[in-house]
Amino acid sequence: MKKFLCILSIALCGVLFVGCGSKTKNETNFNSHLIEIRNNLFAGQNDEYYVTICTGEREEDYALDGVVKPLVQFGIITLARLDGEPLSQDEYEFTLVVNGENITGSLEKNPYDNTYSADIEQAITDEAEIKLEMVIDNNNFNQTLTNVSKDFVINKDQAISIACEALKDSISNLSKEEGNSSEAFIKILKDYSGENDRYYWYVGIISPEGQTAGVLIDANSGDIISKKI
Repeated sequence: MKKFLCILSIALCGVLFVGCGSKTKNETNFNSHLIEIRNNLFAGQNDEYYVTICTGEREEDYALDGVVKPLVQFGIITLARLDGEPLSQDEYEFTLVVNGENITGSLEKNPYDNTYSADIEQAITDEAEIKLEMVIDNNNFNQTLTNVSKDFVINKDQAISIACEALKDSISNLSKEEGNSSEAFIKILKDYSGENDRYYWYVGIISPEGQTAGVLIDANSGDIISKKI
């Protein structure tokens, strides 16, 4: 009897161990439709400008076209004035120093607002040391960036789990038809309206008809701030 109980205990432990690391059917389904994954966010600012770098993976030819294509790495640098006012030029050269290695390029003005951005076409690890060096309107801007997403209480996988539960009906019906597939994404967003930095995970899906369902999740509490189904 003791031997039987011992074997049963080992078997149960094995089941519990596997279950803790396994994903639900909805999570697996969601992950198979991902066209954009933002893994981390680095940020820095001085009295006049702020800069962020968000890196991860997304479709090479990013388009909401009903086709889930292979993913490639990206790293989007975004620069703007703190007061939201425009800069004097449409383009600025930059040098991004990542772990002692230089990446050069040009930040171009966004046609819809006063931000400037560039894609370095590679992801950056969470532990990387980053500094942006550039000249803005005859002034040197040398800014160290820190990984703000490293301090999130809710990580990417946990955010997906929360979203898959909140959107379970929508996710269970995701279309997989070739050329007419639903597409999914997970992004990191920042609230610039308050004095304190607040970050969110935005997890969503887009149907072949263009309808969007998604949830905005507080990156520190895990609370769902808003939901659209």
